[in-house]
Amino acid sequence: MMRNYLFWHRVYSSQELDRVVLILTQFREGNPTNGVTMLEKCLDGSLMAAAACDADLKDRMDSVPLYIQEAHNYRAKYPWTNSVPEVDVKVRRILSRAK
Repeated sequence: MMRNYLFWHRVYSSQELDRVVLILTQFREGNPTNGVTMLEKCLDGSLMAAAACDADLKDRMDSVPLYIQEAHNYRAKYPWTNSVPEVDVKVRRILSRAK
């Protein structure tokens, strides 16, 4: 069991490392717009993954998890629309739970 965990953790860490290097490269090479777009897409993906794993989310009606509230507050200040309409709809649905 621990062996499987370590394998998947290493795979995830490797993918995350690749993503971070790519995003940092965009900023360092003078492409901040591309870097921000990549980070915004990462935020959308992380938000959808966290919400999908949050088993209690469907049962919560009176409280909002902190990760949703923080993402909502950020997007209220810095609006952004994902270029994939299906993703944008899912993200907006998750963020609509915030107050």
